[in-house]
Amino acid sequence: MKLLDPYRCLECFIDSRKQLGLNETLARSFLSKYRRRTELFFESYAVLAKTRDPFMEYKRELNKTALTILPRYIETLQDPVKGLMVLALANTVDIWLPWHQFQINHLRTSLSGRVVLRKDKQIIYDLLSAANAIAILLDNAGEAVLDIAYAIFLAQKDVEVYLVAKTHYYETDVVEAEAEKLVNLVAAILGMNTSDVSVKVVGTKSRYPAFVTGKVSSIVSNLLKRVDVVVSKGVANYEALVEYCSVEPEKTIIALRAKCPVLAKALGVSIGDAVIDVGYDCQR
Repeated sequence: MKLLDPYRCLECFIDSRKQLGLNETLARSFLSKYRRRTELFFESYAVLAKTRDPFMEYKRELNKTALTILPRYIETLQDPVKGLMVLALANTVDIWLPWHQFQINHLRTSLSGRVVLRKDKQIIYDLLSAANAIAILLDNAGEAVLDIAYAIFLAQKDVEVYLVAKTHYYETDVVEAEAEKLVNLVAAILGMNTSDVSVKVVGTKSRYPAFVTGKVSSIVSNLLKRVDVVVSKGVANYEALVEYCSVEPEKTIIALRAKCPVLAKALGVSIGDAVIDVGYDCQR
């Protein structure tokens, strides 16, 4: 199996899936069947959580909390690069991991810390300002509220902005239907009418990340090829990006927190650092 780090990635897989009832027999069957990290995590989740969304109530609380803190970040989110820094810092939501434990209160207190810009700030400004169409790949509930506000502000600059969300539930990720409701709630907090908000939510029609060509809607795959900039938010999107390499690196912006030693090493940062980068190294 091709993993960024065979030992630590498997540790993460076992620990995260034990919450959903993983036993040794199932673990062996998954490990023998799938060859990529993304397939292993997403297909195992589909089996272990097939009858219900185990994090539905948790996600509602995350979104409710994020809506209450949004007003304090409105000014910062209007700046293309400073806004990305907020999005990366907010990427603290997740299920329990060996190196990362999240509590809802962290959304109120943890939007601070070290942000590593791996490219010059002006490069990021220039890339975003030259774009006519931008796709933002949503990640976790809660932090998606800030992602959506950022998207709305980008769209006010006469840019086509698309919010790409998974259609079917996966861990703490916001799904298409939830994102559509949040757009209206965020617009209200920003003092806008829904008719004034020109961002569009696009669903993958699966639970896979948008970068996984063949596992998501062709509409989404074609959209990522057409737009000028793709903002990849969060860990799972990043891992799928470097595994499937389906979008040109030069038009891809990455915004996430390094939640584990594997990502920290790959990105050249410390665990817990927020990272913004342009481009990526394909691991296919």
